[in-house]
Amino acid sequence: MGPTRLADPDFYININQFFIGSPRSNRINSFNGLEFDVTNQITAFADISFYHADSVTVRSPISISAPTADALAPMSVDNPYNPYGSRFYNVNGTPNADGTARLTGTPRSITLESELVKDVPPDRTNVTSNLARVVTGFRGKVGDTWNWETGLLYSRAAVVDKSAFYVRESLLHNALMNTDPATAFNPFGYTFKVQGNSVVADQVYHNPASVMSSFIQGFRRDGRSEIASVDAHAYGSIYTLWSGDVSLAFGGEYRKEKYSDLRPPFVSVNPPGSGLDPTDNDFLQFPPAPDSAGHRTVSSFYSETIIPLAAPKNHVPLVKSFELSGSARYERYSDFGNTTKPKVGINWKPVDSVMLRGSASEGFTAPSLPMLYAPTQYTTSAAPGTLDPYRNPVTNEGPYVTRNLTFGNKALKPADSKGKSAGIVVDVPVVKGLSISADYWEISQSNVIGSLSVSQILDSDAQLLKAYTAKQLAAGVPIGQIDLGSGTAAYKGDPSVVRYTPTAADNTAFSKSTQAAVVGQILSIATPFLNLAEGYASGWDLGGNYNLPTLPVGKFAISSDWAYLRKSYTLQRPPNGTPILNDRVNVNGSTRWRGTTTVSWRKGPWTVGFSGYYIGSFADTSATTTQAVFESLGRPAYIMKQFNAGTYTYAYRVHDSLTYNAFAGYQFGRNAPKWLRSSSIRFGVINILDAKPPLSSGATGYPTAVYSLLPGRTWTTEITKRF
Repeated sequence: MGPTRLADPDFYININQFFIGSPRSNRINSFNGLEFDVTNQITAFADISFYHADSVTVRSPISISAPTADALAPMSVDNPYNPYGSRFYNVNGTPNADGTARLTGTPRSITLESELVKDVPPDRTNVTSNLARVVTGFRGKVGDTWNWETGLLYSRAAVVDKSAFYVRESLLHNALMNTDPATAFNPFGYTFKVQGNSVVADQVYHNPASVMSSFIQGFRRDGRSEIASVDAHAYGSIYTLWSGDVSLAFGGEYRKEKYSDLRPPFVSVNPPGSGLDPTDNDFLQFPPAPDSAGHRTVSSFYSETIIPLAAPKNHVPLVKSFELSGSARYERYSDFGNTTKPKVGINWKPVDSVMLRGSASEGFTAPSLPMLYAPTQYTTSAAPGTLDPYRNPVTNEGPYVTRNLTFGNKALKPADSKGKSAGIVVDVPVVKGLSISADYWEISQSNVIGSLSVSQILDSDAQLLKAYTAKQLAAGVPIGQIDLGSGTAAYKGDPSVVRYTPTAADNTAFSKSTQAAVVGQILSIATPFLNLAEGYASGWDLGGNYNLPTLPVGKFAISSDWAYLRKSYTLQRPPNGTPILNDRVNVNGSTRWRGTTTVSWRKGPWTVGFSGYYIGSFADTSATTTQAVFESLGRPAYIMKQFNAGTYTYAYRVHDSLTYNAFAGYQFGRNAPKWLRSSSIRFGVINILDAKPPLSSGATGYPTAVYSLLPGRTWTTEITKRF
């Protein structure tokens, strides 16, 4: 009879004790600005900023997870801590040389599949981030109406991820195969003894530091990114109309971008000559990831003009002002080509208190460097594995373990977008200082970058194999002679799938089928980044501002801004499959409503503010149930019904939240001590009431992507000094 939690609590461990919801972090920001008037027309400037952060995350100790993420871990039959080994069993029942008893039986080795590695401390990951940014240049004037600026920028970000208690897989295997009690690893936490006709646990055992240090090693990962650019632009008046000056702005930029993601040998992949698989690495729980690096250059040019067609001085009925704007931007990327995107806009004030505005534009999002240049790396499908939709109806073998490959795609195109907006701003005539605004916007996207799911790829693979087989059968080729190219470059299925050459057992199994030609099992499934979807989003931005009349106690202002997401979805068109519509409204943090309202007060050098921030509810798609359960519970409000991928899903509703923040600041004036002049200090508190984030699925228990600062009350201090 196996152990139970009630009777044998020592056999179990609560891994939740090791987790922390949010990393403990210390951050430092520094911003410095310098200006120097070279002449009356030219000013030199420089901005220097630096960011440093140290954070610590604690997770459960490293574990073996075989045969998916890790290899099976064999324990020698002669390991003295093996309760089924030669220390406790002998074919003749002969005692050990030290006189301890052994049972009659054949000694056996043990293979470990899944367990926490005993006596390894909890995984404590330290992440150090540094960001330095320097901008320097000159700005000046030419004549009375033209301004110019040119500058250089250099930015470098570096992240170091370090953990002291990772486990080298091959060295752990060596310790399990060791036969010396002083150097062999005991994975059980107990010693054993013969008692009667059984081997039973004897005493609690902790492996000595000398044994643990033989396979515990530090883990390190270094990520870096750099941007260097030079730019120049100018703006001013080029012509005067009856309504005012026509302005023009133009400029250009040349930029270099590069990144690297580096790991030491055995963390990334096993080095040549190590005797280990060069496509794998040697750390438990961490998939192989070769070093990655990429770079590109970007050249861009832009121009913009604003044309005033009417102004108040022209006295045109219902046209206090009328303004057209137009711009265009050209960019050339060294890795995927060039693109030109325009924008046009209109501003019309029929009366002093009302402004109507609208715009239409095109845009694009370039693929990131890792999307283009990431090396091939793989993970192994989680147990029990992946079900093969082509083979399983014939072999009835069930799921099996496959490799899932990811890698960059240098053929990616930018994601394109077209947007338009229309809005109104009203200065309420009867309430001086009050203005309200409403803007409608919508964006259509094409070539959205994403990855196909494993199930989509396998469905495509099965459809292609079936189609080719049917075509061959129609041409009179016997089913046993149809070659689907399994295990070769001439494979007839989805190119993202690589299969083994059929075995004798495969040929036997498929010989009974009249409609399916033989293929081997799947070796790997590739899920690279692709331009495979369309997207659409629309909504409203609503705002209001009220500057109250000055009172003896100071000036008060109220502002409120809200965003309403009307519609948002992606339409994915997988190869050899039907289009898939995914709703993005109220899903995984994409809420229908978000908004903030701020009340501020100013008097002399003092400023004080209080604000509230609202985030609406949304569905947690990692916590779902069935329609039957939803109906049986009476359609409760805490379950959301969503339409995704052509069907309805029933997901847990992450409830909405309202948090409060405040700040107070003081500006030191001329009467302050000399060292305090031109200085200011500001104190703030985020999440005044220390509100807890709403519950969701996942290791932390709350949606960290949405509520990154909500797990606790946060105090801030900002000091500014101008020289």
